[in-house]
Amino acid sequence: MLLRLRVAFRKEFVQFFRSTVLVVLVVYVFAEPVLCGVALTMDVRNLPLLVVDQDRSSTSRALAERFRIAPYFAYTYAEAEANPDLELERGTAQVVLVIPHGFARALDRGEPAAVQLLADGTYSNFAELALADASGIVAAYSASVHPEMVVSGASAGGLPAVVNRLRSWYMPGLEYTHQEMLAMLGISALLLGVLLPAAAIVREKESGTLEQLMVTPLRPGELVVAKLVPMGLLMMVGLVIGVVTARLAFGTHLRGSLGLFFGLSVLMLFSSMGLGAFVGAIARNLLQTLLLTFFMLFTLGFLAGTVVPVTNMPLPLQWLSYLSPIRYYLPIATQILSKGLGFEYVAPNAIALGVYGLVLMAAGARQLRRTFAG
Repeated sequence: MLLRLRVAFRKEFVQFFRSTVLVVLVVYVFAEPVLCGVALTMDVRNLPLLVVDQDRSSTSRALAERFRIAPYFAYTYAEAEANPDLELERGTAQVVLVIPHGFARALDRGEPAAVQLLADGTYSNFAELALADASGIVAAYSASVHPEMVVSGASAGGLPAVVNRLRSWYMPGLEYTHQEMLAMLGISALLLGVLLPAAAIVREKESGTLEQLMVTPLRPGELVVAKLVPMGLLMMVGLVIGVVTARLAFGTHLRGSLGLFFGLSVLMLFSSMGLGAFVGAIARNLLQTLLLTFFMLFTLGFLAGTVVPVTNMPLPLQWLSYLSPIRYYLPIATQILSKGLGFEYVAPNAIALGVYGLVLMAAGARQLRRTFAG
């Protein structure tokens, strides 16, 4: 049996590397986390900012300088004649800071001095983040001018007795790219686990060699193993490449045990390959395989919380999310790689993913055996 399986494994690898379409597609899946990490981010970077300085004093210019050196904005300075509303309508600025007349004089008198922040709310999430960053810069400037002056216009009668010190654990920089890398690992694992076995099965149908496989010494169960195991190994190689890329290219912190992470990723492999066996048994050609795979990918990926947290979804969609294997896999990846936790903390999700994966793998392998048995 081992000799038969070894020959069958070799055949699968040779056929895979001869298929230009599959090789290009797998290379794309490997490169996709890099592309998403570079192009897709929810962090505020180089947002067009216009500072309208109506005061034209050294004090107002000092505040404007704070915005110029901040990493969030693409800074533009204008004097009083600029129209903030018109700049927002034209799209030349997405955030406008207006420093009114009398700003410096109010501070010199020890009075509260107000500034105005305007933002283009077309992209509401970015507008909210930009206003939060801008408000932080104004608050820091307020504290540096005089500890008893409040630029926002609040009472200057004294400082509060409690100082709020914020600290973010696990991802101190709050960089969206690091979170995105973990989500892309889960999506890539699902995509490769479904696509590669399904494509390997459909390739036999398209080339007309499925009947030839049935008359070989390989039994139906051995044919299933021969189709699934080599593609599963390729998926694990892709997962290793994804982890290395996240660490070297984007500096994503990997605090936990990589051995535990890859060991539990095998459970994700069972789930995705079980779905791949179903797709391979149903589809008749590679085009159908791609369409079914991407349909499943987007549906299961969105339900798993890769775009928005599951808790933000309507309750019926939260229940449906339990049908997605990524729903269990993403917390495992986050808790191990980002938080450095051990198996005892990820055990509930690992057990659920294991049961889910074994059920899917058994059902998919059974359907595939029926296909091979004719």
